[in-house]
Amino acid sequence: MRNNLRKINEIREKLKKKQPSFGSWMQIPHPEIAKILTNNKFDWIVLDLEHGSGSIIDIGKLSFVIGDSKSAFIARISNENFKNVGRFLDLGVEGFILSKTEDPNELKVFIKKSNYTPHGDRGYGFSISNDYGVQNMSETLSFKPLIVAMIESVKGIKNLNKILKVKGIDAVFIGPYDLSLSLGIPGQFRNKKFIKNLSYILKMCKKNKIACGIHMVDPNKNDLKDNLKKGFTFIAYAMDTSFLKKIKLK
Repeated sequence: MRNNLRKINEIREKLKKKQPSFGSWMQIPHPEIAKILTNNKFDWIVLDLEHGSGSIIDIGKLSFVIGDSKSAFIARISNENFKNVGRFLDLGVEGFILSKTEDPNELKVFIKKSNYTPHGDRGYGFSISNDYGVQNMSETLSFKPLIVAMIESVKGIKNLNKILKVKGIDAVFIGPYDLSLSLGIPGQFRNKKFIKNLSYILKMCKKNKIACGIHMVDPNKNDLKDNLKKGFTFIAYAMDTSFLKKIKLK
């Protein structure tokens, strides 16, 4: 029987207590890579369906690795995939990181589609997510997927206060590369303008009692310590491709 309810609630409990929750990122949708990442005891694994090579076809096979591990199975999706939220969930996805979140009303619609009645209008059917009906129906219906709004644009920052007030959001997550692009300073993470906006997002999250996260593209322990010190608690630590790039003969 799947343990998605317990896994997601454990992550929520950590974030509520301001304890760090660590995950990692998959761009290569292969079950063996998923197995290696879950063996590293990450709280969650993200399948990147925006920039990675995976698609909805890969979710089912990865679900039997990630979904049945101690790591939660999260998908990073962009706007064009929002309409498939119910399908993703049935295939075993347990949470979402929503790319380029800018519109609080759009976020509300997405959350409604993600949850069963009375909190939403997601349809019920036998699927991977409930072991094809083996899982108790009341437990299935009580499940609420993790919802993380990705802030990576000037418009997203402008609407941040409204986004943070949307009921059902679990965390905000910063995409540093696209955010720096939107600010007109691509890749300049030490630029005062970038640092100022990072601090503002952290401040607003703290004010609204919502966890704030960030994607660390490269596995650097010093940067990890620095991000923890800044107050980030939902941290994606590197990804399969960056781990592989670290392998060099010279």
